[in-house]
Amino acid sequence: TTPCASVAVGGTCTLIGTYTVTAADVTTGSISNTGTGDSNETGPDTDTVNTPVVGSPALNTVKARTGNADGDGTGTVTQGDVLTYTITVTNTGNVPLTNVVVSDPLITPTGGTTPCANVAVAGTCTLIGTYTVTALDVTAGSITNIGSGDSNETGPDTATVITPVVGSAEVEVRAYPA
Repeated sequence: TTPCASVAVGGTCTLIGTYTVTAADVTTGSISNTGTGDSNETGPDTDTVNTPVVGSPALNTVKARTGNADGDGTGTVTQGDVLTYTITVTNTGNVPLTNVVVSDPLITPTGGTTPCANVAVAGTCTLIGTYTVTALDVTAGSITNIGSGDSNETGPDTATVITPVVGSAEVEVRAYPA
């Protein structure tokens, strides 16, 4: 009903509106909203309401095998192949995350951005690394590789990739005298 042409004694003039909470509000932890009423016959009168805003920190870890330097050219994963893994942690919450660490104890890191001091909402932190397939992997028939992400605001989150490993098929040829 604002502006109101006139307000009787004991009457009211009301303003109703909406506000969308922003990432900055979540980071700040509260919204301070001040309303003001004024008329030709009075000075301005203000009232402030402080509303706490609770953040919801969250992250999601995704792990993928992103390459195979196929040393023997078989097109499969075999002993001696060098596999590349990429682990990506995405901030899926509504507050920035601090001290984000992406880890994978199996790989040798070759790139990425980890650790990340700050990861904005919807931002990412990555780790890229390689692993050389061993005879033990051939015996086991697969490689189970677990990557994880963690931050000061969240608990750890893990992702697993299981890569099948094929044994090498060697054929021995012998020549016998006739």
